[in-house]
Amino acid sequence: MKRTLISVVVLGTVIGSSLVQAGGFDRSGQDTSIILKEGNLLEVLSVSVNPKVTGKYGAAIGGGDTGETLPNYSYTTMAFKTDVSDEASIAVIQDSPYGAHVGWTSGTVGSSYSGINAEIKSSATTILGSYDVADNVTVYGGLKSQSVSATVANPLVNGYTLTTNTDSSMGYLIGAAIQKPEIAMRVGKAAGRHFTQGAHKHRVVIGKDTRLSGYLLEPALTSGFISMGMDVILLGPMPTPAVAMLTRSLRADLGVMLSASHNQFFDNGIKLFDNTGNKLSDKVEAKIEAGMEDNSENFQVHSESLGRASRLKN
Repeated sequence: MKRTLISVVVLGTVIGSSLVQAGGFDRSGQDTSIILKEGNLLEVLSVSVNPKVTGKYGAAIGGGDTGETLPNYSYTTMAFKTDVSDEASIAVIQDSPYGAHVGWTSGTVGSSYSGINAEIKSSATTILGSYDVADNVTVYGGLKSQSVSATVANPLVNGYTLTTNTDSSMGYLIGAAIQKPEIAMRVGKAAGRHFTQGAHKHRVVIGKDTRLSGYLLEPALTSGFISMGMDVILLGPMPTPAVAMLTRSLRADLGVMLSASHNQFFDNGIKLFDNTGNKLSDKVEAKIEAGMEDNSENFQVHSESLGRASRLKN
C-alpha cells in the first residue's frame, strides 16, 4: 500500500553563544536522516544565532573594550522526502553546512578598527535515494553539490578587501541503516550469562540518552538480561558518567548505557561498564561477542529464576 500522508515539520530556534560555537563553521550538521524516516515529509529548520563575544584591546593600542566582535547570523535548512513505492524513496535537502563571520563594528578604541570583517558562506544541495532491501535494512546514496565563498575587509591595511570566487564541487555519499533490536537482546543474554557468576542476586542498571531508538533497544536489552536471571534497574535518560557512577553505588554487576555519543540521532550504541563503573576489558568484550553467537534454546534460565525489571525512583 502506498503511503500518501505528507507531514510538515517547521522548527525555529534562537540560540545564544553559550549553546553553540559562536564563530561557527560546521553549522547545519549536514543531516541526511530524513531519507530513513517513515512517510512523505517536508521539514524546514530555521536557526538564528545571537552570539555575545566581547574583549579588550591591549594597552599597546590604547586599551578599552572591543565591543561585539561576532555579528548575528541565521540559516535555514529545507528537506523533502517522498515514497515512490513501498520499498523506494527519494529526498532533496538544501542547507548551508558551513559558515563563519567575524566583525568589529563598534568599540571604545577609535573608529579605525570599525569595519574589520571576514565572512565565509556556503550552500549545498543533496539528492538521495533509498531502498529497503529487507526488513529493517535500508541502503541509500546520492549526489551532493556544494559551493563556498568568502569576503574579507580590513580598513587598517590601505582599505584592503577580498572577495573570492565561488568554489563549487560535486561529491557523493552512500550508506546503509540496519535496525535489528534483537541484536540488543542477544547482547543482554550474552552479557547476562557472563556476569551471573556466584550465588548472590545479580543486578544490571540501564541508562540511555534521548534518542528515540533508545525506547526500542531498552526493552530488548531488558528481555535479554531478565532471561538470564538478572534484575534490571531502568535509569531513564541520563549522562554516561552518571550510569557508571550508579553502577558502582547501586552495587550492580553490570552497567549499560544506550548512546552513540556525538553521532547523529539515528545512530545508537551499547556501552558496558563493570561493577566498578569502568569500561570492560577487551578480553571480557570478546567473550560476550562470542556468547552472542549461541542461539541454542537452552541459553536462558528456568522460569522460576527469571529476573525482574523496575525503574529507579527519585
